[in-house]
Amino acid sequence: MDVKGFTEEFYQNLTGSPVLKNVLENGLIAYEAGAHIEIITNVIPNWNDSDEQFDGLSKWIVNNMNIDIPWHLTAYHPDYKLTEPPTPVKTLERGREIGYKNGLRYVYIGNIPGHTQNTICPGCTRTLVDRVGFGVGENHIVKGCCEFCGFEIKSYRGPEIPFRKYTYQYPEYVL
Repeated sequence: MDVKGFTEEFYQNLTGSPVLKNVLENGLIAYEAGAHIEIITNVIPNWNDSDEQFDGLSKWIVNNMNIDIPWHLTAYHPDYKLTEPPTPVKTLERGREIGYKNGLRYVYIGNIPGHTQNTICPGCTRTLVDRVGFGVGENHIVKGCCEFCGFEIKSYRGPEIPFRKYTYQYPEYVL
């Protein structure tokens, strides 16, 4: 689910239409129907990079979905009509900290080399899902629980994926 910002004004300025309410309502419909949901926000400097935007969206996720919904904060890079500078890493880290402060368990930084997007177990802090680019290197979630400590991992609501190291022979395991 791509939530570009957390105000109608942001959507109006970026897309020409105030559609935040529609985006959130459609996400809730999918979530309530049992679909696997992850939220992605491409953070654009001077547009949607304020503490208020991060705070509002992370609280909405906690209050309307649950603390186990993954939230990906991705770095913007100038392209096409937007010419803002690239998103500073510190901005993404600030957003991640606000998400954690508000109770989210899985907040990732994306589009930044060297920042991991691995899933860490909240119970034992070991790496559960080792991501390699857009693929999965290793998956240690077994029957919805951490293979190491048994902590229930509620963030993934899709089909069971057998443990398999990612190789280009098995692209179907790309998440």
